Amino acid sequence: MSETTSLSHSSLSNKGEKEEEEEEEEEEDNAITTTKEKPDDSDTQAVPEPTPVPPVAVLVRRQEPHQSKVKIHLIAVGSAPILKQSKFTLASNVTFGNLKYRLKKMLGMVPTTTTTTTAMSNDNGDNDSGGDPLYLYVQQSFIPSPDDWLGDLSDLYSIRDELQIHYSFTEAWG
Repeated sequence: MSETTSLSHSSLSNKGEKEEEEEEEEEEDNAITTTKEKPDDSDTQAVPEPTPVPPVAVLVRRQEPHQSKVKIHLIAVGSAPILKQSKFTLASNVTFGNLKYRLKKMLGMVPTTTTTTTAMSNDNGDNDSGGDPLYLYVQQSFIPSPDDWLGDLSDLYSIRDELQIHYSFTEAWG
């Protein structure tokens, strides 16, 4: 048995030497080809841009807001009329676009005829296609996306357990 093992070891060492020699020859060939393929610095050739890799889809599980209802305080800015009732309680899963539509309806900006069904057919309830524009701001600074939930906005930006939303007919803040 010891003879067979010694034979196999010697044959393996011979194969290993041959493979190493072949690898060294390939490396030398690669080094020669790479030096030949390099363009001169004097040549100004356009280098093709690499193709962008598409982003990987990530599935994110959405957390429910901490409260089931949100207190909203609507504050008029500029020439916007003041509401008789400026504080409301809405469900936390109502979208910001839906709130904007409801406010337009309270201010009489949306006719209650056939255009109401057109406005309601929009996914987010936001209808700026006609009439006067209405701008809604959170914390007097930004306009949230129409798809944002009021519960999320309340969790992040509520002051004294109420979400203050300023509304105006003209742009008031950035």
